[in-house]
Formats: sequence, structure tokens, C-alpha cells
Amino acid sequence: MSKSTLVLIVITVIAAIIDWRIALGILIGYLFSLLHSGFLKIRFGNLTSGGVKLRVYLGLLVSFMIFACPMLIAMLLPQYVHFIGVFIGLMFPKYAMYVQVFKK
Repeated sequence: MSKSTLVLIVITVIAAIIDWRIALGILIGYLFSLLHSGFLKIRFGNLTSGGVKLRVYLGLLVSFMIFACPMLIAMLLPQYVHFIGVFIGLMFPKYAMYVQVFKK
């Protein structure tokens, strides 16, 4: 297990102690962030010279939709999912990547 995964687990456990809705939001945001990472891997792995412009625009639209879904869930179901937790879950993998890059 990497350090970033352990930090995320600790943050989620602390959030669960504070409020279970925040922990659920972190988990939902993190899952959608992993989905986005997988989509980016597929998207940029299959780029060819033909029709790149359309693929880029469609890929950007799908990326926005992937990030909008957990936020929409948090706004529609505030009694179950906390908005701040979703934000932390979505941004944590990006923050972990930036920290790893700056350490090197």
C-alpha cells in the first residue's frame, strides 16, 4: 500500500468519526476520481491522427460529466452525502500526484 492510500484511509476514518456523510462523500468522490483516471488512460492511449479534434471535445465532455455526477449526487441527497467530502474525494488523488512529483 502506498502512503497516499494510507493517508486517504486515515482521513476517511477520521471523517467517519466526525460524520458518516463526509466519509461516504469521500468514498464516492474517490471512486469517481478513479473512474476518471481510467477514462484518461483509455482516452490518451488510443489517440490517432484522424478525428482527434472531435475525440478531444467528446473526451472533455465525458470528463466533466464524470466530475459532475458525484457533485450532483451530493446536491440531490444532502442527507446521505456531504458536499465537502465529495470534493475531498475528487481532489485527493490529484493532490497525491502533485506531492509525489514535487518530492522528486
